[in-house]
Amino acid sequence: MHGQQAHQTLLSALTNPGKERTNAFGRMGLTFGLGFIATPIFSIIATKLLSESAPIIVSAILCIVPVIVLEHCLDRKSFEEHEVDISEVSNNHMSIANVVRILNRPGVLNVMFKKNAPIVPMLLIFSIMQLYLIEQFNADAQTGQLIQMMTGVCIMCSNGFGVIWMRKRFTEQTLLFIGMIFFVSLQRLRNPAVMQQDVF
Repeated sequence: MHGQQAHQTLLSALTNPGKERTNAFGRMGLTFGLGFIATPIFSIIATKLLSESAPIIVSAILCIVPVIVLEHCLDRKSFEEHEVDISEVSNNHMSIANVVRILNRPGVLNVMFKKNAPIVPMLLIFSIMQLYLIEQFNADAQTGQLIQMMTGVCIMCSNGFGVIWMRKRFTEQTLLFIGMIFFVSLQRLRNPAVMQQDVF
């Protein structure tokens, strides 16, 4: 499970549906954008002080921080309805049958599609962005880190402030529709392969 998905699950358990949950998700997007900004800074500092492999070690150490926060800063009773005993865990273990049973529930596949449809193209672009910058512009690692920081600023503005501001004026379904339109339009503009196909 991705860290952001775990945060979304926790927020869904701690907040009420509607405005409260939307605002909480917006604030989570704000911290997500801050992570995009802080990560390159830590990477640059670790590389200069230690070595080129130091950012990997630093990131592994920083992964311990959310575990400490979850265990010591949040009341477990606030997001667990009852104490989980060993027998209950053994009965609800992960298996193919349980996965199929969950996928057969009404609306699950629909939610999974809506969740992953806009994310997959973004991840594909991010996965080749660094290679594209190196090949086309002879960019170094710090250039990619600066681009990541600018991406973090955009995420902070859109999720941290934009979603909360627009939630006061539109419904959640309208926001999803607006977000999908902007996402498809911007992905089409920034994808060089699509633009070349349009030209030729």
